[in-house]
Amino acid sequence: MKHLLFVFVGGVVVFLGGFLYTNTPANPSSDGIREVHILSGMKGSAIANLLYKENLIRSPFAFRVFSIAMRVNFRLQAGTYDLSPSMSTVEIIHMIEQGTIATETFTIREGWGLEQIADMLVAKNLIPTQEDWYNLVGKPRANGGVDFSQTFSVLNHKPPEANLEGFLFPDTYTIPRYSSPEYILARILTRMQGKYEANILSELGDRNLFEVLTIASLLEREVKTTDDKRIVAGIIQNRLQAGILLQIDATIAYITGKTDFRTAPEDLRIDSAYNTYRYVGLPPGPIANPGMQSIWAALNHKDTPYFFYLSTQEGKTIFSQTFEEHRKMIQEHLK
Repeated sequence: MKHLLFVFVGGVVVFLGGFLYTNTPANPSSDGIREVHILSGMKGSAIANLLYKENLIRSPFAFRVFSIAMRVNFRLQAGTYDLSPSMSTVEIIHMIEQGTIATETFTIREGWGLEQIADMLVAKNLIPTQEDWYNLVGKPRANGGVDFSQTFSVLNHKPPEANLEGFLFPDTYTIPRYSSPEYILARILTRMQGKYEANILSELGDRNLFEVLTIASLLEREVKTTDDKRIVAGIIQNRLQAGILLQIDATIAYITGKTDFRTAPEDLRIDSAYNTYRYVGLPPGPIANPGMQSIWAALNHKDTPYFFYLSTQEGKTIFSQTFEEHRKMIQEHLK
């Protein structure tokens, strides 16, 4: 009887030892990360062999036993994973079962245009080329792009031929690694649709969203604070109603692609519908992708007697009622 007990206890010890050994990380001291691609339809045995080949687990058999014992062997998810040899077999199984795939994060800044967004996505290796992006969203200062209005109803507020400038909501996005440009855009437009439905459409009334976004994009590029944006939105309304040229430097920068608003005399003569020094009224569409603060200011402009404003080098906005006052302020603050 004692002999049988000894054998049983010995067997338990060996089993537990084997369990602990096979669950021990393949390389506990490793701080490296290995990218592993688990394809759709891969069975547990194939996944186990792949992980063993990559020196991420000690035993394919143990991986299969553990996944069965944990009742997750049929819930292992396809995807790209960042795994380390310092992780235990059970930790790796948990990650694959929960679908904790490798991701990339990017941020669209308030006031960025289509070109800046394309440059960022290319720089982060999230899309192959700018052209891959422009084929979907349209090129800056031009019509075009794919019509997504059947999927995202907010896009019905823009002219069918217009590009997506103004509709790419500034925010931080997390996407699966190796996402397609189409998937990236869908995530951005999904965020846009939700934000607009929750915060904008109910306040729109009989106003045209495309025009609101166009004004908001001007505010985003011209003014910093919410109060100043509301006043400048009022100035834009005053000038539109009076039929006066808007003369907004940000529209010139949009045409030339310059990163600052210092305009040369020849810039003001560029024959473009976006040139608010030549053509009365709003530009043909947004010149940037505005944030919520600018959109709110455009929806809630402040009635004001002012027709002119300028921004100092310190970022302060100075308002004037007449051109004479405005010219005096330019002499005082910008010369």
